[in-house]
Amino acid sequence: MANVLLMEDDALQSAHVVGILEENGHDVVSCSNATDALNAASTERFDLIITDIIVQVGGRSQPDGGISLIGKVRRLMGRECTQSNVPIIAVTGTYKNPGMRDILTTARAIGATDELKKPIKEAELLDLVTSLLDRKR
Repeated sequence: MANVLLMEDDALQSAHVVGILEENGHDVVSCSNATDALNAASTERFDLIITDIIVQVGGRSQPDGGISLIGKVRRLMGRECTQSNVPIIAVTGTYKNPGMRDILTTARAIGATDELKKPIKEAELLDLVTSLLDRKR
């Protein structure tokens, strides 16, 4: 079906999303930070990117997260390949936290195509993935 790049720092969330996608026929490359995801995107063609917005190490937010990934895919990858047009789903659970209510709006302004809020529900994920892949074709 589709080749999907997932950037998720939480191992349980990553396994959850990978499991859903693979059970539905998709190939998934999973990375835990934006740097690794960009490296993967520079060597392999993806039909869809799903990225967590906030990456944490030791309970502290890192700058190597989804906002960075979205911006770099849209800005930098466009000069090097056609990967800049890939649909991007921004995912976060931090939208409930004070000061983070607009994080998904920011992700969209930078170039995310759509969004999902955690906890990720299987049907919601699959519906969105199908919709974005259908639009791309």
